[in-house]
Amino acid sequence: MKVLGPHLDVGSGMSLSSGSSLSFRNKLINGIPLIGQRGAVAIAAGASAYGPDRWLLTNNTNQSVTFDLYQYNGWSKSLRIYPTGTAPTTGSVVVEQRIENAVSLSPQARGCDGNATLYTEVDGYDPTIVLRQCFGTGGSPSSNVDTTLTVAKTSLGGSVNKYVGSVAVPSVSAKTFGSNNDHYTSLMFTVAVRSATCNILISQLEPGAVNTTIEAPDIGYVLARCQRYYEVIGGAGDFPIISCYSSASGQYIYTGLQFSVPKRAVPTSTIIGTWTTTGCSQPGINSSGINGVEVYILSTSTGQATADAGANKGIAANAEL
Repeated sequence: MKVLGPHLDVGSGMSLSSGSSLSFRNKLINGIPLIGQRGAVAIAAGASAYGPDRWLLTNNTNQSVTFDLYQYNGWSKSLRIYPTGTAPTTGSVVVEQRIENAVSLSPQARGCDGNATLYTEVDGYDPTIVLRQCFGTGGSPSSNVDTTLTVAKTSLGGSVNKYVGSVAVPSVSAKTFGSNNDHYTSLMFTVAVRSATCNILISQLEPGAVNTTIEAPDIGYVLARCQRYYEVIGGAGDFPIISCYSSASGQYIYTGLQFSVPKRAVPTSTIIGTWTTTGCSQPGINSSGINGVEVYILSTSTGQATADAGANKGIAANAEL
């Protein structure tokens, strides 16, 4: 028996489901874009970078584009892509989310096909939607398998279109996986970006032969899932990160900081910005683990040594795929 919980009709032919038996069907994290710990990210032609949490953009145009969260009129926030300066004249961008485990939507794991739902506003260009199975790195893994979805397009009014695609997820039973435990399944949207802005509004990838209502999970839950892959410590408001009395100049002072959630793998941790310091050097990273990071400062005099992280400063821990 299925018991359906409450859902919210938000207009434009879209229905959001919350607290129902359908919970956790969407394999995408931040599919309704809510979390953007990195802020706006400018991505040069030919480069790739993460923008809003869990979303990677590869810029195959001939100009820089900016990738951020945007409060889209009449909707929730969107994944926004627009020219940083001069508008591109050739090429396209690929926006993708990599889901841990190349088996996650395969027949071996689910015994069924995978489906994808995308709501998007695009500047006169329909997106190409591809499901990629990547078998990781290390050793001699099998090559990527890309499957293009067959999509049906429905206008929701104005420039917003709904794209629903289905795909028979290929078997992975005969594939060789890499030894680094970094294999994944990826949903990829390819869109041309020119002078106008592209907004990807809602994305859902789920197993099964039928597309269901869009899930709208709690924002705190979404943030915690995003922080498994990327987390910023600090960054808002001035507060001391490291503060200790030093008996002499030239002493190293270490402190451990715990992550909000354990990371997918040992992250690459970096210092963000120039911190406000008194009696010490700028902070550095000594070591990182899945549960936290050890930071140090070097005292420059006798007395109190303090390093403060404020707005747009802190520590970033990156464990993305």
